[in-house]
Amino acid sequence: MDKEWTKLPRHWKKYRIGVKAFLDFAYTNGSPQGREISCPCAHCANGKWARRHVVRDHLIAAGFVEGYDVWVNHGEDMPLPMEVDEDSKDQEDSHDDIDGLLHDIFGNVVEEEEISKGPNEEANKFYNLINEAKQELYPGCEGFSTLSFIIRLYLLKCLHGWSNASFTSLLELLKEASRWKEFTQVESESSEQTKYDHKVPAKVLRHFPLIPRLQRLFMCSKTAKEMRWHEEERSKDGKLRHPADGQAWKDFDKLHPDFASESRNARLGLSSDGFNPFRTMSISHSTWPVMMVVYNYPPWLSMKSEYTMLSLLIPGPQSPGNNIDVYLQPLIEELWELGVDTYDASKNQTFKIRAALMWTIGDYPGYAMLSGWSTKGKKACACCNHKTESQYLYNSRKICYMGYRVFLPMNHAWRYNKRSFNGSKELRSAPSMLKGTEIVKKLKTIKVVFDKTKKKKLDGPWKKKSIFFELPYWAENTLRHNLDVMHIEKNICDNIIGTLLDMPGKTKDHLNARYNLRDMGIRKKLHPIEIDGGRAEYAQSCFSLSPHEKSIFCGVLKDAKLPDGSASNISRCVQVSNKKIFGYKSHDAHFMLHYLLQVAIRSTLPNAVAEPLIRLGSFFRSLCKKVIQEQDLDFLEAEIAEILCQMEMIFPPSFFDIMVHLPIHLANEVRLGGPVQFRWMYPTERNLCKLKSYVRNRAYPEGSIAEAYLAEEALTFCSRYLHKSVDTRLNRKSRNYDNSDLCDVDLNDYFSCIGRPLCGKKNGKPFFLDSTTKARAHRYLLFNCDDIDTYIREHDDIVDSQTKGPKWIKAKTQSEDFTEWFKTRALKDDVSIQLKNFSRGPSNVAKRFSGYLVNGNRFHTMKRDARRITQNSGVTLVSLTPSFASSKDENPRTEAITYYGSISDIIELDYYGHFKFVLFKCDWYEVDQEKHGLTCVYFNKKCCQNDPFVLPSQVQQCFYVQDPLNAKRHFAMNTFPRDIFNMGDKSDLMVQEEAYQSDPFDGELNWIREDIPAAIIDKSSVVMEETRNEDSDFD
Repeated sequence: MDKEWTKLPRHWKKYRIGVKAFLDFAYTNGSPQGREISCPCAHCANGKWARRHVVRDHLIAAGFVEGYDVWVNHGEDMPLPMEVDEDSKDQEDSHDDIDGLLHDIFGNVVEEEEISKGPNEEANKFYNLINEAKQELYPGCEGFSTLSFIIRLYLLKCLHGWSNASFTSLLELLKEASRWKEFTQVESESSEQTKYDHKVPAKVLRHFPLIPRLQRLFMCSKTAKEMRWHEEERSKDGKLRHPADGQAWKDFDKLHPDFASESRNARLGLSSDGFNPFRTMSISHSTWPVMMVVYNYPPWLSMKSEYTMLSLLIPGPQSPGNNIDVYLQPLIEELWELGVDTYDASKNQTFKIRAALMWTIGDYPGYAMLSGWSTKGKKACACCNHKTESQYLYNSRKICYMGYRVFLPMNHAWRYNKRSFNGSKELRSAPSMLKGTEIVKKLKTIKVVFDKTKKKKLDGPWKKKSIFFELPYWAENTLRHNLDVMHIEKNICDNIIGTLLDMPGKTKDHLNARYNLRDMGIRKKLHPIEIDGGRAEYAQSCFSLSPHEKSIFCGVLKDAKLPDGSASNISRCVQVSNKKIFGYKSHDAHFMLHYLLQVAIRSTLPNAVAEPLIRLGSFFRSLCKKVIQEQDLDFLEAEIAEILCQMEMIFPPSFFDIMVHLPIHLANEVRLGGPVQFRWMYPTERNLCKLKSYVRNRAYPEGSIAEAYLAEEALTFCSRYLHKSVDTRLNRKSRNYDNSDLCDVDLNDYFSCIGRPLCGKKNGKPFFLDSTTKARAHRYLLFNCDDIDTYIREHDDIVDSQTKGPKWIKAKTQSEDFTEWFKTRALKDDVSIQLKNFSRGPSNVAKRFSGYLVNGNRFHTMKRDARRITQNSGVTLVSLTPSFASSKDENPRTEAITYYGSISDIIELDYYGHFKFVLFKCDWYEVDQEKHGLTCVYFNKKCCQNDPFVLPSQVQQCFYVQDPLNAKRHFAMNTFPRDIFNMGDKSDLMVQEEAYQSDPFDGELNWIREDIPAAIIDKSSVVMEETRNEDSDFD
């Protein structure tokens, strides 16, 4: 029986005729139970019995279950094996699955209709859309129905940002060029009467209901299974890779076992921030979207904009401030729901879905709005709460936050060091976070009225009882509000750069800061001295830089060539002549703090000053890992306490604003909430930029955003059902897409074949291999092929029995002789044909490429890098290498050694059409560890010159920063691709970053630099620049 019709689009007439033929066959040849047969649709999967008309509707709505090609449950005998018709598969994939889309949206509406006497409202809507899906776009059109064409057309509008005017013009052109029947628009009778019946509201809160969209995640067969990833597919090896690995998630499961028992219940995070929708700072306007992050998804999906849901759009022009609780009421009411019936398409069952809000995400001013704790004043740290150590600086007119010795172990020597700190011992213990139940008790007496009137200031840091405490579980959450690492890094980087370069308005070491030291009675050598003419003189601090040193500092940032996509062009922000750095963004600060500042600081500052700043960069680099072990967090907590204490010895009190204080709590938040990538503001900022692009009508910015977002969300859902050749936001290839899902496994059985050349394989430049290069490349492939390990061991036994001398001589002999031996050995009958072809070696003609994409990285040859402003030729590799203690060592140790090099060539070997392998030819450098823990290489000292080749899949990317004090030395920095995640299924032989640790500085610090002339300041011209940058203005 011809069954090709089962693979056709289900709205085609031929498919419906086939369904009728199937039903006739099943009732004639099968074994019906009365008037029912087993339903073979994609959802029932022969597991349910139904009557003829129900089975017909199911097959039209959902199609046949995959793999049910022989109707054995309906009277057909099992035939002989047949070959798969690839053409029919291609035909199926070339059509949009509109029927599947409609069935997923309306769920089991057909079954509900069967119970009632007639079609209900939802069923009527379903059947109307089914009719539109059946209707051909024009007579004879098989590629599009009316519905699929509208979806595809509107997808293009949203994908490419067409304006309404341009889209209308396109529709008019299509109407003019095609034959269209005129449609008479029916005007509502009551539209004119009700047009002006309502008043215009002062503000319009746009609420996008959360529950229907959570239900849609399960009704959609494309996403339903992913919602269970956190429980069913997550690696549970004790490492932190996902919020589900954090202690807060585990504590929630213990307190709410009923909720935790259903893995499909949604775990959510709330993210909010204000933005100016007009793309110009001359207009003051602040719109506040509230977005929900779904943490059920795997890491590569949960933070993407396509999987984040806009819940509320709070209108401007002013920030809502404390009144944000008024706007959050609809969302809180939704989260109160005890359970809503939801159909799970992946399991073909209905369950009650519930949602829990785990925590909120926002910048520090947003932290205050959402939590109710004031982030200004003496108690600005919500984690230290009432035990926040602070001091008001009368000369600077601001508050500083120091006293970090309380976070040190009780027996630490610095607790008893009076001179280096505030002149007293520190015997107090570290403050602890307030529990939710304690907060609820304290806030019982606080009454807040939400309105615009000027209200009386409340005593203490609490300004309100947050609306989130209306959720029954909120008080028991271990982590309720997150500190944003993105803004913390940006502000700390601003403080460091502004102070070291003594930038006006940015430096924290100025005349008023020196007066603060005098008032506190510490560091007398740094106190200002009054001189004639209303002037003051003070010595330069130990962290002050001379003009030449400032030029070196700026030169490091100016001349550094960074990997493609790692940061913006930082050099454009650096003015070497003026000794200034400004205009960089948050991610630039992130990259500088992690990498570049370490080189610049090490090259210009004394060791006692450079050490804590280098350790600070190493701390943030370790903190921002995608995979963290829990024991590492204990080390990071102790490390940041020592770092801040060292900085407290060096920098003036005005340096320590609240942003410098907050890192002391970040390691604990990672322990509770998992990696920072799930809780920082980078994804939210990208979403805000996207929302800003929706504004077309500046008179109604929020209305523009709401309209565009709804269209975007609807089309994102519909695009899941379009065939793969249609370009959508979901299937767009990333910039460094490496074709890993298209590699030919049968062609390259022995090696990972992921990756692609930048110019395309057909555009490689042919060249002739010299005998030495050919032999080395072929030998490397042989020794790195798993299927040849047996023959390597066989040859090793032969060499061991026939060669005299120490083991290193035998190892060298095997390396030199194995290629020819294996070529002879492969002639025997017990060797497979593929290995025989492999043993013969590659052709003399190879291809050369200048760039290659693999593992999310973009690699270039050194020749290509030389003419670009980015650096992509650096590679690093961890290899298990035998280590001989001496020439007589008979028991070498196999150690994991890290190699650093640069790509000199990228070649493709051709094994006479049987195999093609791409190799990187590298220059490997001698490696040294600098005293501050930085890795150094010397370009003029090369190693492993007889073994220059590696497979692209074996290396990671790094980049090199030249030492400004030694041109022959470069510092190696390891980078990691943004969209690659190690979920426990990858090799452990990867370059691992370890936080730099050194012995605490116990000597007496010289607070002044005698080699730089003292500063003389005219007191009358001093402007308190730092008062313009209050705590509320943090980026």
